[in-house]
Amino acid sequence: MLGKRLKHGEFWTNSFLRLAKKGTGKWKRAVHEYWDVKGKKGRINSPLLHYSHPTLHEFIAEVDWYSSLHSESNLKEKKKSDIFKIMLYPKLKFINNWIIKGGFLDGIEGFVAALMMSLHSFLAWSKQWIKQQEK
Repeated sequence: MLGKRLKHGEFWTNSFLRLAKKGTGKWKRAVHEYWDVKGKKGRINSPLLHYSHPTLHEFIAEVDWYSSLHSESNLKEKKKSDIFKIMLYPKLKFINNWIIKGGFLDGIEGFVAALMMSLHSFLAWSKQWIKQQEK
């Protein structure tokens, strides 16, 4: 991220299914999507390098886009937003990524990543709250 490989925080701990035989599964959900594959799954021991967010501009644009998808997904799932989720969840998300998951060990890039994921939470719950008020 931003030219540095992160070894801590939310991004390091993610494990996703990346390779499967063609035609054995399908993608589920718009946000926090996952590949639902039928059959046996394995694990590759070598890291799969993924160069996400090469610039802060691209990271901000992606956070804005995904927060919109996330708010729509929450509405479809009948989840409710409120002032506590808007105010508290982003702070807890930052504390989790920066302190508990050790994002501080990744330096300024870890700080930026933790802050951006906190911003994602703030935007997603805020956008959802606004849409709830329109109904």
